[in-house]
Amino acid sequence: MGRLTEAEAELAPFEELAAVRERHSAQAAAGRVRGLLEAAQGRNEQATTAFEEALEHARMVPMPFERALIQLFYGAFLRRSGQRKAAAAQLGAAHEVFDRLGARPYLEVGDRELAGCGQVRARRSAPEANQLTPYETAVARLVVEGLSNREVAGELVISVKTVEYHLSAIYRKLDLRSRGQLAVHMRHELLN
Repeated sequence: MGRLTEAEAELAPFEELAAVRERHSAQAAAGRVRGLLEAAQGRNEQATTAFEEALEHARMVPMPFERALIQLFYGAFLRRSGQRKAAAAQLGAAHEVFDRLGARPYLEVGDRELAGCGQVRARRSAPEANQLTPYETAVARLVVEGLSNREVAGELVISVKTVEYHLSAIYRKLDLRSRGQLAVHMRHELLN
């Protein structure tokens, strides 16, 4: 919501209390939020430190979902910082936990982030001529969600021209002509 000063004011006392009480679970959650807050303010070094510390605390308690959340957000941050290999490692670890826990909404977010790293987690039997690349899949999903080309570009941290290029390739591979046809196609794919 862009209310970073208010977020900081709420987070700081929580961090202090978690540290005083030595609650690794609370420190892990606070570290995740601190990482997001630092990243939102463009303080990448502090964000990295916060995410790393959050992961250390998460390793001390049996909270796989919280650890996977940290890895998801840390991976997204790393990808947006241009560190795709490190991002893929964090996102892949989060994906395994979300898959095991059946946390489908987080799996979908993780899949989009992994696609942004050029990776796909879904196994396919044999490549087909009309098979979409990871980037094309990510673009298609975001377009179907109703995002404009500019919004898709912002989400995937690519240029609008790159989005347009991928959309052209998607339409050509799937023999489609519009966003509406793409939406119908994607829904059909999900049902099968």
